[in-house]
Amino acid sequence: MDVAPLKIAIAGAGHLGGACLDALRRVAGFAVVGVGDVHGDAAAGAAASARAPAFTDIRQMLQQVRPDVLLITTPPAAAAELIPLAAQVGCHVIKAAPLARTLDEAVQMVERVEGAGRRFAVLAPRRWYATYRGLLERRGEVGPLFLARAERVLSWGGRLGWRADRASAGGGVLLEAGCEMIDLIVAAMGLPEEVYAVTGRRGRPHMVEREGEVEHQGIYDTDDTAVVVMRYAGGAAGVVTVSWVTSPAGEHLALHGQLGSAVATAVECRFCDADGKLAARLEGDDRPVDAIVPQLADVAARFAAGADPAESSAREHLLTMAVVEAAYLSDRTGQSENPAALLKARDIRPAACKPVPADAEG
Repeated sequence: MDVAPLKIAIAGAGHLGGACLDALRRVAGFAVVGVGDVHGDAAAGAAASARAPAFTDIRQMLQQVRPDVLLITTPPAAAAELIPLAAQVGCHVIKAAPLARTLDEAVQMVERVEGAGRRFAVLAPRRWYATYRGLLERRGEVGPLFLARAERVLSWGGRLGWRADRASAGGGVLLEAGCEMIDLIVAAMGLPEEVYAVTGRRGRPHMVEREGEVEHQGIYDTDDTAVVVMRYAGGAAGVVTVSWVTSPAGEHLALHGQLGSAVATAVECRFCDADGKLAARLEGDDRPVDAIVPQLADVAARFAAGADPAESSAREHLLTMAVVEAAYLSDRTGQSENPAALLKARDIRPAACKPVPADAEG
């Protein structure tokens, strides 16, 4: 028997919201019933493409269209207000990564949605890139892991807007661009025992001189570059490097094990033996929208069955948020910090979020 698609409404009609609408056209398990954005023109344009009504008031949208699911792609400050509202009206929630601005906010969000008996997923496309996914699924081929390396660098260009304001954004490049790279390492190796980090904002000037005049960049108190080192039991390590003020743009995830190594980018994944000889190669040409499709399809099927997502549930993403929180804390204290201790201080058992893989236990 055919199952009716879940009604989904989207809060946020910016670039990511548009990509999600493109993806939803290819997901049979969802039917778009509303698009909301505080900017009326953006809401109207996106809604027209989805053949759904447009709203500038999300509360009004939820009351009028009564969606089963609210997909949130708004900036973090707005999302923090929308999630309790979604829980109140009985919506499942999908939130674009990162989950929240801080670990405390993330825990509050998860508890609010779960307390309402609803499901909560985090949209983290890199888990679903064919190359990264292939690497994670076949990581056992390189043997017990002792090192993971992830890097993502880009040149944002122009004004950072709300991303430059810690109060609005929660953090800078480490939170915005780094969380998915950290998430990949946590998926491969589990939660690290210790995290040490250094962040900075020296790469982007506070003011720019153009044609003899000085242009102030406004509020600018978030990090634009970060390096995070993670230590695991038995001496295994993970390293994440991120920056949004450098070029050329690029990213990769590398896993090194006792039998060999594997390095994945968005377009290919190469497995090598211990001597560096190519053993296997996976191809991929993933745009974010191509990775969003399978994740949304999985979420639709899980939500319809009354189950949590197979991957990237919000509770699982608390592990990633704990690493990010530990990294920012380490940058302030100048010493390593324990993400598991940060979770336990908030009455969250790491094991209840996601089991640690056996190959990360040392």
